[in-house]
Amino acid sequence: DACFSLLGSDGKILWSTPASQTVICATSGNLLGNSKTQFVVGYIDGTIQMLDDEGRLIWQKWGEPLSDLEASDAMGNGHDEIVEMSKTGIWMIRDKGGNPVTQYSGPVPVKGFSMIPDPGKDKSAVALFPDGERYMFYNLKRGFPLAEWNAGFKPSRVGTGLRAVWVDWNLNGDKSLAILDKAIGTRSVLTIFDANGNIQFREVFYGDRGALAVTNGATLGTQALLCAVDGKILEYQKN
Repeated sequence: DACFSLLGSDGKILWSTPASQTVICATSGNLLGNSKTQFVVGYIDGTIQMLDDEGRLIWQKWGEPLSDLEASDAMGNGHDEIVEMSKTGIWMIRDKGGNPVTQYSGPVPVKGFSMIPDPGKDKSAVALFPDGERYMFYNLKRGFPLAEWNAGFKPSRVGTGLRAVWVDWNLNGDKSLAILDKAIGTRSVLTIFDANGNIQFREVFYGDRGALAVTNGATLGTQALLCAVDGKILEYQKN
């Protein structure tokens, strides 16, 4: 039977909860502000559930079938909301109780997106997603695009999984943006941009995307990039 499970660092199942439908997307965060992690799961029929840190149901809502969702401070109010993109191109932001805060049609339907801090240092996080051969930064609170950067290739619009993180590893204080995405075909592409959208580094993998994270760098006060792809975890340091 289908289920949604949480694994520990040793790969063992900590808990499982039955899934009545196919899971399309899931996210986690401290959405209730209680210093515990909650999980939000989107199913193929449009059902959305919030689970507590032991897999128990907190609430269940119904909506349009989703392409992707994330927990992020999209409204700039200091706590996370639930950000959704439906298969029909509708953005929705829900509060911690699952109630809609705002919704509207986006500029383009997207299969996957990543919420990142605003490059203009606004308090609200922004959605990053592919738009043709460019990456668009979209402010969901205000409902308009902030910037577009040339991707240097054509990202796939099939499936979810785009990942993006800011990396603080430049001695001048500027951050770099790392994006792990899928190209058309079977390739995964890691691209690192400077703060102005210029490509600093690119590597192509012939396997599934995984995840991106930052860790302490070799130089005091800087960070390194961790990239999980092709069944490996790679660490990148700034030269």
